[in-house]
Amino acid sequence: LTVATNVFEGALVPVAIDGANLPNGVVINTTNMRGLESQGMFCSGQELQINNDVYDGAEIDGIMILHEDYALGTPIAKVIGFDDVVLDLEIPKQRIDCNSVYGLAREISVLFNRELNTIKLDYNELQDETSNYINVDVDTDRCLKFYAFLVKDVRVCESSKDIKSRLNVIGVKPMNNIVDLANYVMIEVGQPFETIDYNKITGDTLQVRNARKNEEIFASNMSEYLLDTTDTVVADNSGVLSLGGMVDCFRCGVNSKTSNLILGAGNYKSKDILNTDLRLDVNSMASKLCGFGVPSSSCLIGLKRVLHFIDKFNYGKICKNFVSEELVKENQNTTSISLDYINNIIGANYSTDDITN
Repeated sequence: LTVATNVFEGALVPVAIDGANLPNGVVINTTNMRGLESQGMFCSGQELQINNDVYDGAEIDGIMILHEDYALGTPIAKVIGFDDVVLDLEIPKQRIDCNSVYGLAREISVLFNRELNTIKLDYNELQDETSNYINVDVDTDRCLKFYAFLVKDVRVCESSKDIKSRLNVIGVKPMNNIVDLANYVMIEVGQPFETIDYNKITGDTLQVRNARKNEEIFASNMSEYLLDTTDTVVADNSGVLSLGGMVDCFRCGVNSKTSNLILGAGNYKSKDILNTDLRLDVNSMASKLCGFGVPSSSCLIGLKRVLHFIDKFNYGKICKNFVSEELVKENQNTTSISLDYINNIIGANYSTDDITN
């Protein structure tokens, strides 16, 4: 029995049976309803505490109707993608190289002497150069380097169920395939990105600079921030496009009308980002990563990883090469250190072979 009016014969619905514990704390027990024994309850999305971002149709006024053909008795956690294991790890401040899925995999491969799968960074590109459309000007010492690519003929649509599920379980709201890919790779390699609609910018230069006193940004998270000169922004001739890798502005955001995409990434000084985040309470996954610190090598690796997926899923045509400005050049320095010193410092007894491996 149900008072919901959207249920029909043959509908596949989530059911909480006797003994089930709902997310809102309600425990389902066998009871009497209108003179009949009721051994469970049909569930709505509200009772499961999920929304349309988790499962399309979860917010309907009534019982949640499943679209796919599942076997009766299939756990609802599997249907909505909540059957995965989520590890909540505390990363030491000095180990920014481990502040991503790939960073942790790299560490585990060393600890357990397991082969590390390399992430794919290859993609096809046009002969048309990114530099034909945009330039980069870094005018602040708070950003050590900034890279940007242009992607043409972008196809914006809903992300796959797998991508949305993985983002949902870590608290990142799915938006669309382009933004979701950027967020997915951000978690994978630890590098936040700027996703900017090229057709909405004024001028052809991405200006990475200090914010101006009382400059404002209405962000993609629907919050408005009043900036200070201690903040770092990416801007065009009309104003702020992004708050220093933390959150993009709404006016240049990627949506269903976007046809050309600027994909950017910067290496910002973590102390400055952390101070901005604490003052403005942005509290995004990107702001946490930037405030923690991002390895400088992650910029290009992350960008190429996003472009790999864009090419793989036919989401757009990638222009050749990137535009960039680097205030600090990467130097491959060599230093000498003894085996005894290493073991004494960390309290271990590693051999030369252990360290080499």
